[in-house]
Amino acid sequence: MKILIIDSDQDIADSIDCEFKKAHYEVHYAADGATGLTNALEEQFDLIVLDWTLPKKDGLSVLKKLRRKKNWTPVLMLTGEDSLTDVILSLDAGANSCVTVPFEVPVLLARMKALMRRSSWDREQELSRVADFSTGLEF
Repeated sequence: MKILIIDSDQDIADSIDCEFKKAHYEVHYAADGATGLTNALEEQFDLIVLDWTLPKKDGLSVLKKLRRKKNWTPVLMLTGEDSLTDVILSLDAGANSCVTVPFEVPVLLARMKALMRRSSWDREQELSRVADFSTGLEF
């Protein structure tokens, strides 16, 4: 599994990176929104962990641009503590889940795994529909 972390806080990025690597995920990192957006559009990722507050391009703008470009990679948005508005805006813009900062890394890992499982099930369903269509069978 290939994960992109877009976060300007090096301490948060390092703690996430360390835990993801322990779980045997391939981790890529971008420290600003512009670089993260470019990476997300040029490479295929299984999950994007996206911070709301980023230099050069904020997380919400990155998310909106990804969705406009038909990039449906699951996005786990990191938002500020007690920021209900940020959570609502993130979900409305296409985030698959939100975690408020500060967070417990095991909770973040569990949410990430759930998102990737759900995404995997969605791909399996789509492949099944394509296979049914190609054989001419209807269900």
